[in-house]
Amino acid sequence: MDEGPHVLKHDGKLFLSFSGDSVSDYYCLGWLVADETANLLDPLSWKQVGYPVLGREHVEGERGPGHNSFTTDEYGRDVIVYHAKPNGGMRSCYVRTIHYAFDGTPLLYLTPERFLRPDLRCVTAHVIIE
Repeated sequence: MDEGPHVLKHDGKLFLSFSGDSVSDYYCLGWLVADETANLLDPLSWKQVGYPVLGREHVEGERGPGHNSFTTDEYGRDVIVYHAKPNGGMRSCYVRTIHYAFDGTPLLYLTPERFLRPDLRCVTAHVIIE
């Protein structure tokens, strides 16, 4: 069963998310993708991604992610809001900044630990005022 569609617009593309499977640990999000200038009523304008874009194994400790929406944060960055089961427990709400691959594809599973290399997490600056 697919349900709960929501659209994210980025870089000339529309990413229509949907929740799939059942409300279990295997619940996940998928994408339908179309060019924003395409005839959106033509089923051939949409391409389905053949794998979960946010699933059970994508973020440690989150199971069954689904029923999402998109918004922006105070800096104008795209954000996903969704529910998942922490370690298989009761459904809880999660919010995460969306990052984008080089081709413009949204990456929904990047936690701060994954998108910032460990050797770049601590920055030191030397300021000289003359």
